[in-house]
Amino acid sequence: MDKLSAFDLFAKSYDRSIDWNARLEHEMPFILDSIKSEKACRVLDIACGTGRHAIALSAEGMNVIGLDNSKQMIAQARKYSKEYGHPVKFIHDDMTNLASIFDEEFDLIICLGNSLSLLPSLETVERVLIDAARLISDEGSLVFQVLNFEAIRRARDRFFPLKGGKLDDGKEVIFARFFEHLKETATTTLVLTALIEASESWKPMVSRRQLIQMDMPTTMSLLESAGLGVVEIYQDYDKSDFNPITSRNIVVRARKTPTKK
Repeated sequence: MDKLSAFDLFAKSYDRSIDWNARLEHEMPFILDSIKSEKACRVLDIACGTGRHAIALSAEGMNVIGLDNSKQMIAQARKYSKEYGHPVKFIHDDMTNLASIFDEEFDLIICLGNSLSLLPSLETVERVLIDAARLISDEGSLVFQVLNFEAIRRARDRFFPLKGGKLDDGKEVIFARFFEHLKETATTTLVLTALIEASESWKPMVSRRQLIQMDMPTTMSLLESAGLGVVEIYQDYDKSDFNPITSRNIVVRARKTPTKK
């Protein structure tokens, strides 16, 4: 199995282990509050995965496009959209191609699940944010979430809790995720391991993904480069105060810097 298909299988199975009703109930108020326009809103979900947030936004009456670079994720997202009866246009492409894919404005762009950290370099993140900022309407917002590696390194917090889920064929799968190292370097490696139920034992599967070690100063610098000067930073979707030393997550809501008249 190649690395991409291993990661896709892991991600698709892990998606099933999430309590999506609870997660959306927690995150959607913040996302909806980010929309200032009173007209029919256009929303872009970057790295949409299986489309859960995009479909939830469609259910709220939004005109939504979901973008992901995984064919398997997009196929599953289209299936869910049809099942739930909430139309979303799903596109299989990479977020690094935003400028060539879209020429329209959006009232809200979201990029959740630490997805920006999966890009190959900070220069690539900067380019994606610049392209996203150009697509935001004057009153629009960009919402994204990344891990705060300053807090993670300080706490030596390498390991995620174990989690269980199901594959397409109903077999049980147990997930273990951990960072390969927590050195103060530009990147680290997220090791994704899964134990899949087999007839007489458990079959292991391992995938590795490089992650950019984002933190508050890096995030603010990237936002400034993108021309996003009206910024709110929280540690969660409840708008809890962000602490760069202790907050594991960086939740950002940003708007364009007002043009001087």
